[in-house]
Amino acid sequence: MKILVIEGRRTIGGGQVITKDVCETLSTNHSVSVFLPGDNRTPISKFLSTYKQYYFDVREYKRGKKSILDYFGFIYNTYAVGRALFSVMRKEKFDLLYMQHLSMLPIVVAVNLLFHTKMIAHVHVVYTDKRARWLVNKMLRNKSIVKVIGVSNFCLSQFLGLDKNKCRIVFNPVVSLPPVQNPNSEVYNIAVVGDVCMSKGQHVLLKALAGKGRKYKVHIIGNIIDTQYKDYLDKQFPNVNHVYTGMIADVAGYMKDNSVVVVVVVSVVGFETFSLAMVEAWGMGIPTIATNDFGMKELVNKFLPKYSEKVLFPLGDSEALYQRLEELLSNKDLYDEFSKQAWDVVNTQLNYHNFSTRINQIIEEISYD
Repeated sequence: MKILVIEGRRTIGGGQVITKDVCETLSTNHSVSVFLPGDNRTPISKFLSTYKQYYFDVREYKRGKKSILDYFGFIYNTYAVGRALFSVMRKEKFDLLYMQHLSMLPIVVAVNLLFHTKMIAHVHVVYTDKRARWLVNKMLRNKSIVKVIGVSNFCLSQFLGLDKNKCRIVFNPVVSLPPVQNPNSEVYNIAVVGDVCMSKGQHVLLKALAGKGRKYKVHIIGNIIDTQYKDYLDKQFPNVNHVYTGMIADVAGYMKDNSVVVVVVVSVVGFETFSLAMVEAWGMGIPTIATNDFGMKELVNKFLPKYSEKVLFPLGDSEALYQRLEELLSNKDLYDEFSKQAWDVVNTQLNYHNFSTRINQIIEEISYD
C-alpha cells in the first residue's frame, strides 16, 4: 500500500514524535511518504529524513487575538496547502492518506474530493474553539475518512455523531527506561513538562509551593511561547525555586541527570488528551501528580486506579496538589509502589509493540473494506 502521512507542524513536539512512530510502523509493510510544511531544513523534515518528502509553504500564526494580516495568512495557507497537495496527488497515486495534524483536515478533504482516496484521521488534540470543533467534526464525517483514531476516549468525546464502527482508540507508545532512584535529598527536583503558557498551568504548581521554603526545585521544561505569562510567574512567585530549561531534545536524560523525583501535569484547559509527559515519566519509574480531568484522569483510572486518590487533584487546586506532593514524597512505600506499578504499565501495555500491532490491525481492516 502507498501511504502519504500528512503533518502540519515545522517543529518537534509530542505529536511529531508519534508521527515518527506511525511512519516507522507503516513503513514495515508499506511505502510511506510524508507531506510537510517548509522545506528540507526544518526540524520536522530532518526528524523524518528517512522518508520521501513533499513540502508545502505556510505562514505562522500568532497565538491569541488575530490581526488582519493573520486572516490574509489563513487565506494564503489554504491556497498554498491545497495547491501543493493537489500537485502531489496528481503525480502520485496514493492508496491512503494518513492525517496526523487535523488543522489541515478541511483543505485535505476538499482536495481529496477530486481523488477519492481513503483517509485515516489520527486525533491527538481537543478543540476548545467551538467553530473549529464544529468544522473538524463535520469533516470527520466525510465518507473518504474510513477510520478515526483517538489517543483516548476523552479525545474522541469532543465529537458528536461519528460512526462508532470506524472509531478506534490507540494509546501512544512510550519507551521504558531503567527506573530512577527513589527520593533521598534535601532538595526535591520536580519537573513540569509543556510549553510555558497559561493553559499548561505552571502557575498552579508554583502557587502550591509558594511560602513552603526552598526544599523543592521546579524544572519547567518546554518552549517559552508566552513571555508575558513567564514574566507573571517570575513576578508572582519570586521565592519559589524554579528554572526554565526551554525545549530539550532528551527530556529523559535531563530528568535523570537532575534527579527529578516527581513529574507534575497541571493543565487547566482540556488540551491534554493523553499526556505524553505523564506516561514518559512512568516509563522511567518517576511518579506523577496530575489534574483529575482530561486524558490524565482517563490514563490513571484505566491503568493505575488504585492510586487515583493519591496522585490526582482537583482542577486548579494548588493546596490539594501540595498535599498530594507531600504525601507521596514522605511515604517511601507509596512512592516505590507507584513507581514500580507505573513502570510496569509502560513496559507491558504502553509499548511500541502494542502500538504498532494496533495500527497494523487498522490498516488491515481498511485493506479488507
